[in-house]
This record gives sequence, C-alpha cells and structure tokens, in this order.
Amino acid sequence: MIRAFLLLVAIIVCCGTAAPRAEACSGGSPTWTAASAAASDIESCVSSAKNGDTILVPGGTVSYGSAVDIPSSKCVTINGQGSVTITSSPGFTLEPSSSCESRITGFTFTGSSSNPPGTDINVTGTTSGSAYRIDHNTFTNSGQSIFLVVSGNGPGLIDHNAFTGGGASEDIHNLGMGAGNEAGWEDSIAPGGSQMVFIEDNTFNDSDSNVINSGIESYYGARTVLRHNTFNYTQIDQHGTPGNVGARWWEAYDNTFNNQNQNQCCYITMRGGTGVIWGNIATGSNQGAGSIDLYYEESGTWPQAWQPGSGINGYTTPHSACGSLNSAPAYVWGNSSNMPVSSQTPSLVELNRDYFVSSAQPSGMSWEEASGDSCSTTYDYTPYVYPHPLQGGGQTQVAPPSNLTATVQ
Repeated sequence: MIRAFLLLVAIIVCCGTAAPRAEACSGGSPTWTAASAAASDIESCVSSAKNGDTILVPGGTVSYGSAVDIPSSKCVTINGQGSVTITSSPGFTLEPSSSCESRITGFTFTGSSSNPPGTDINVTGTTSGSAYRIDHNTFTNSGQSIFLVVSGNGPGLIDHNAFTGGGASEDIHNLGMGAGNEAGWEDSIAPGGSQMVFIEDNTFNDSDSNVINSGIESYYGARTVLRHNTFNYTQIDQHGTPGNVGARWWEAYDNTFNNQNQNQCCYITMRGGTGVIWGNIATGSNQGAGSIDLYYEESGTWPQAWQPGSGINGYTTPHSACGSLNSAPAYVWGNSSNMPVSSQTPSLVELNRDYFVSSAQPSGMSWEEASGDSCSTTYDYTPYVYPHPLQGGGQTQVAPPSNLTATVQ
C-alpha cells in the first residue's frame, strides 16, 4: 500500500513538473520573440504582430524551404539580433504597405542564388508604398550571386549591410517596374527627392580578384541613389541595352572605390538614363583604366531610347531633344582626379550634349524629368537629407521632398 502511494506521488510530481511545449511566438505588442529561427516560428509572430511591432529572432543556423513573407497588411521589424544565419535562399519576401514601414535587420545570409527571385531578400513595392528598410545584415557567398532584389519603384533604404560575392556577382538588382516595362519612363521624378531606392553606408566586397563585381545593377525605369558606400574592387552599373529597358534615374555621390591595387577597368558605368555623379573618391594603385563611363550599347540615330542623357518619355527612338542638347543630360563633377570621365560611344553619348563634366556643381541643370517640364526648365539640385530619416530608428515617415526648385520659361 505504501509502495503504491509513493509510486502515485512520483507520477504526479513527474507529470506536474514536465516542461510544456514552447509556443512558436511569445510576448506581445510591441515586442514579440520567436521560439526559434525557424521560418514557421517567425511567421507565427508576423501573424500575431500589430503594425509597428518588433519580432526578435533567437540565434541559430537555419535553412528554409520557402521564404518568410511579410505581406503588405503588416508593418513589422524582424530582428535577427546579429546571431541568425540563413543558409538557404530565398530567405524573406517583403511587400511594403501603403501606410507604414517594415524592416529586416541583423541576419547573415549565405545561401544566395544568381537566379531571381530565388535570392536572399525580395522586395516587391509600389510607387504609392511606404519606405522599407534593410540594414545591418551580412550577405556572403563564394559563387556568383545576386543577394537582394527590389522592384516596383517604391521608396526604400538599404544601409549598413556587408556584401561579399564571388566573381561577376551583382549584389543588388533594382528591377524598376519589371521586365520590359516602360512605365518608369513615363512618370515624374524629383531629382534629390525621397521616392528612390537609397543604398547608403554599405560595404561591397569581391572575393574573386579575376572578375570584377557589380554592387548594383538597375533596369526598367529604376531610380537609385548610391551614397556613402565603400566599393572594394566593385563597381556601380546602371543598365541600358541591348534588349533591356534602361534604368531611368541615378545619383552616385560620396562613395569610396578601393581597387585594392588590381586591374579595375571602371568604377561607375552608366548605360542608360541620367542623373548626377559627384564627390566620389578612388583609392589604391589601379592597374587598369579606373574610369567613370557613360555609353550606349547599340547603334542608331541620336537620341536613342533610354540612352544616357534621356529624361521623361525618353523611351522611344528617336525621342524629343532640345535642339543640340539631350532632354536630360547627366552632370558629373567634383570626383577625384584619378577617376577620368569618358564615353565609349562618343557619337551617341557625347560630351556637352548628353553629359557635362565640371569641377564644381553647375548652378542650374537642364532636365525634363517631370510632366510639364520643357527645354527651358532648369533645376537647382540639392541631395536628399543624409543620413536617410529611416536611420533614426522607429517607424519614421519620410516627408515629401522640399529641396527642389524648377524654373519654366
């Protein structure tokens, strides 16, 4: 009898102290914690979270069968806290909301693919969407890689990330309005405005000394601002042709290019669209040309569709020009003296017609970039506030640009 009683007590104690199964997501608004770095646990937190909430992901090395999706109905921060490594690709898909911002921060990605959309992070935005932020992540792969793809011409901030890919990697793709879509050439752009993809304070590395990488490739009417980045044996490239709708607008300034004493042909290559290139610095003893190049990859009658120096509605061949001046010439100034500027196709991309080079910023820039602009329209360009407001933390709303003036005569 006593033995039976003791056995019963032991069973009750054992069962009563057994640890319950951990919930997939714990906590509550404004901070949730996923039970693990598994995709299902993070998705459980995304489902539970309210707009503006933060989801903390505990450390671990994981592989996903499919991407963790942040839908447009949710605006959350997913924080890997610097201790989560995702070895598969894709890792996350993000669909920015029209009213609030989402953020992905603190992850290491090692499973990148060279075939979008199977890349580490895919962002599908819209021109009416709110800005998103992707920051303080590490992307690394020894093979040819595309780590991050954005599309839809929505505003966003990509900052304080480290990218290291194998030879011929194209770390970030800005796909503008999507393959073959010319809509990005039909709408208005405010030079120096907020409605861009901002790529700032990142480090781009090339793990292959034989084949140079591109930190960024842009297409299909994309608009991109690249500033305060470090490019180690890596270039900026904006696509034009052959066979592609070109990038529409770019601003590349205050970047540092370190050729690491290798044979780097070019630091900045602009094959489509227009914009500004200024204040960039090149370091190292370059064994190659080390130039800033603007050129067009097909033959034909000037001005060609989306060639450098083309502005709004510049997607036809030929398109409206301003007499001997293209509709929106590019302006290049104040870069270090070891970054010579040239055109590889001078008959189609011509100095003082399609682009201008000077030591200081011109006082007025002739651009047709907004509906209603004419050949007499000039802009006084001022870059957008730096650091980007989203670097301030929290769910900061980006104010409309207020730093532009235009004169129509």
